[in-house]
Amino acid sequence: MPVLRSGVVLAGGYAEKLKRAFFAQVREHVKKGELKKEEAVKSIVELNKNLYHLLVEEWKVDKGDVVRISIEYEIKDGTISWKWETLTIEIWPKCLPIRVYASTGEKMVAKPQEEEEKAVEEGEEGA
Repeated sequence: MPVLRSGVVLAGGYAEKLKRAFFAQVREHVKKGELKKEEAVKSIVELNKNLYHLLVEEWKVDKGDVVRISIEYEIKDGTISWKWETLTIEIWPKCLPIRVYASTGEKMVAKPQEEEEKAVEEGEEGA
């Protein structure tokens, strides 16, 4: 059974990412006449509407949070059936901005931006 996956994406862009991935997956079925383009559009709209309800209205996910979504579907008799029991949504809340610094070219050190600003205020040099 095919699986639609968004990959890791900002919550504000999940719908576009899923739409593109879905149309890429069903393109051959549309070309062969196994699926009408209108049915594919209707199906992805249904999925994104339900995801919007969950993510935005119920869970109040910020558009800057990171999400990864996957769901199985089936193409049968010219229609798409979403397998809702397979829906998986992973959410990573937005965190402090991180900047990466190179020290001596051998080791990469990451610090939250707030720590960097504090170090500058206190007159510290380097990482």
